[in-house]
Amino acid sequence: MKEGTNDSPMLLNQSQLEAVSWNEGPLLVLAGPGSGKTTVLTHRIIRLIKESPEQRFRILALTFTQNAANNMRLKIDNEIVEERNRANLTTFHSFCADVIRQHGALADIQTDFSIMTTDLDREELLLEVIQDLTKAGFNYKREDVRYLPKINSLMEQCLVLDKPPTPNSELNQVRFLFYHYLSRMKSTGRIDYSGILYFAWVLLGLKQVSKHYSVVYKYICIDEYQDTNLAQFNILTRLVKQENPNLFIVADDDQIVYQWNGASPERLHQIIDTYKLPVLQLPENYRCPPAVVEIANKMIGHNRNRYGAKKPGISLSSSKNDKSILLKKFSTFDDEIKWISEDLIKQKRSPGNTKIMGRTRKILEDAQKILEQNGTLAALRQRKAEFESPPLRFLHSLSRLLISRADKVQIQRLSSSFYQLEGVNIDVHEVIGTGSLTNGDLLKAWIKIVLEKNNVSADTKNFFSSIKFDKELLYYSDFFQKTFTWLDQIQNTDVHQSQNVFDDYKSEKEIWDFLFKDIHSSTNTDITLSVYLQELDLRDKAEPIPFGAFELITIHGAKGLEFEHVYLIAMVDDIIPSYNSIKVGVRPEALEEERRACYVAITRTQKTLTMSFANRYGSWQKSPSRFLREMGILT
Repeated sequence: MKEGTNDSPMLLNQSQLEAVSWNEGPLLVLAGPGSGKTTVLTHRIIRLIKESPEQRFRILALTFTQNAANNMRLKIDNEIVEERNRANLTTFHSFCADVIRQHGALADIQTDFSIMTTDLDREELLLEVIQDLTKAGFNYKREDVRYLPKINSLMEQCLVLDKPPTPNSELNQVRFLFYHYLSRMKSTGRIDYSGILYFAWVLLGLKQVSKHYSVVYKYICIDEYQDTNLAQFNILTRLVKQENPNLFIVADDDQIVYQWNGASPERLHQIIDTYKLPVLQLPENYRCPPAVVEIANKMIGHNRNRYGAKKPGISLSSSKNDKSILLKKFSTFDDEIKWISEDLIKQKRSPGNTKIMGRTRKILEDAQKILEQNGTLAALRQRKAEFESPPLRFLHSLSRLLISRADKVQIQRLSSSFYQLEGVNIDVHEVIGTGSLTNGDLLKAWIKIVLEKNNVSADTKNFFSSIKFDKELLYYSDFFQKTFTWLDQIQNTDVHQSQNVFDDYKSEKEIWDFLFKDIHSSTNTDITLSVYLQELDLRDKAEPIPFGAFELITIHGAKGLEFEHVYLIAMVDDIIPSYNSIKVGVRPEALEEERRACYVAITRTQKTLTMSFANRYGSWQKSPSRFLREMGILT
């Protein structure tokens, strides 16, 4: 299901071979869907390392998803086992987190920071800031947490304030909060996703830090560059000097679908202008049948904001299916999804190579209900930033407290999950009070209170009595196993405050075990508990799709993937393209992004593309998507 075919270096076409053979200097590879961009990127890295066995320079390859980094790492590790550490294949956020770990002290940033993974985490931090400012006499209210998106935007813009502005206007009120929010992240060691990029950018602005990375990494490669936001672009320009840049970028301006996250067609023009990038195009599509490439070319040709000399896609797929495209019309949405349920059986589709795709989660959630009503097992993956079961939340908070013993937020979460597990309430205020007797060590205070409770089970007291802080930090793998042993013991007791406390324990423990192996495999080195938890915070904790279930997936979720059979549902105006992109007064750029999203959707297929629409969705009458007419398959 991953991007890229034509894997063998013996099968590289002329354009791919030119890209793989590129040595010094910058290059932009404009790679269309199914063009083998991952193959090009990995083979170039392998070649550069194999041809320099006596040298010690490293190559940095930045991706946007952990899955993409893992796929490239697997290919490269198989080819250069002895020198695999010379290639650092990682995500933007993981790289930036490492910059902070290595150099954060230079800007008074805690290097054993934790990552705020949810909006609730960020709101809690901003509320702390607001409460402190209110006590200091400033006119802020609890509801001013609404400024979080604006604070996030200022971080993405890489705004630098040497001192807080006078909050005499709404703009300066936001900037005042922004200044103190940054300060709070630094002082508490709780950093959000945007903060990771921002602080890395700040550090890379220091001459000694910038020089360090320019010495270590002779070559820098960027995958899916079109997804970069302004902060990532700014990081890149500090990482790669304009003089003699060895910058290798892979991108496709027809697949820019994250404008809501700061991606923009202008970013491609910026990087071309900044580094005077020559452009090499890979229009050959080894994935999609010729008919699919043809309609994709017709539709995306309606976009005006594209690379000027963009070549149309050329199908070199081995699939010669004359019936690769099917368009179906129905009276109602129920009829549409019921037919898909029947067609999956009729065509003997396999869940492993078939995806049901839609523009929004809402339309997919509705489709899932109808599919299951018609006897088709279906699942919609939900991204999870945090574990949700009380046992795993407990372990996560306890592990974080081993690093940061005075973290009041984690003490609250530890107490909450412990109450669900043991039915024993640990008062946070009592913990904080007792902490004054333990030099501010709230974890030690918390355990002291637990051990003094008469209603705590013997197994639990034995577990907490066995905790040796220094040992657990050093041998955290053993500590995790010891915690799981205790959780297994209390799972069979009847003290829990609700019967479903352990419902998701088994599945989330499997995810924890998988991520533990994945993180240690991807780092290739022994890492501390602090580093492990930071990497864990950057990973998705979603459960896998149940065996035998057909996956429903959003267009954005499908980007970078490929499937034998694609069912693209609800192809109507107001859904794809979205209502907000076609209403009167909206700039044409919004419709162009929707067109790019549709382009991504239809170019995921390797064999068949089935598109469908209905006259009515709920109580609303709908018209067929204008994109169907642009494709030339609806008049």
